[in-house]
Amino acid sequence: MAKISTYVVHVPKPEDIVIGTQVYTELNPVLDNPTRNFTVQSIVDIAIEENPFKSLTTTGTSGVSTLTDGILNIPNYTGISSLTAGINIVIDSPTGDVTVSSPNAIVNTTDSYETPKVSHIVSLTQAEYTALVNAATIDANTLYVII
Repeated sequence: MAKISTYVVHVPKPEDIVIGTQVYTELNPVLDNPTRNFTVQSIVDIAIEENPFKSLTTTGTSGVSTLTDGILNIPNYTGISSLTAGINIVIDSPTGDVTVSSPNAIVNTTDSYETPKVSHIVSLTQAEYTALVNAATIDANTLYVII
């Protein structure tokens, strides 16, 4: 028998056959892991069935990501589109990041409620906020703004 490295490289056709091993599973309890022939097309079919993702789009600028008919759409989220800069507000033009430098930007007026005082403000997407909730890492002193 020749060494496998000496065989000619060939571009496979769907009907070509590949030698493989059929393994034992609870759903398919074959014994002794027999050697079998598999068509290239049957391997392609399994790969498509297991991974329905076929293409990626970036349509829209808001909303959640979707996977429909094999097309994954992730909206092209952008930064803040309207905010007036001032003495204590700086807007970074390439990223849309906003910096508020006033010591009184967050005012914690004494109130009769028993809630924690806000010391941080964070903007994030719904998915990011949900991940924080699921991980139980919500900070009681942070105001989360979902954009």
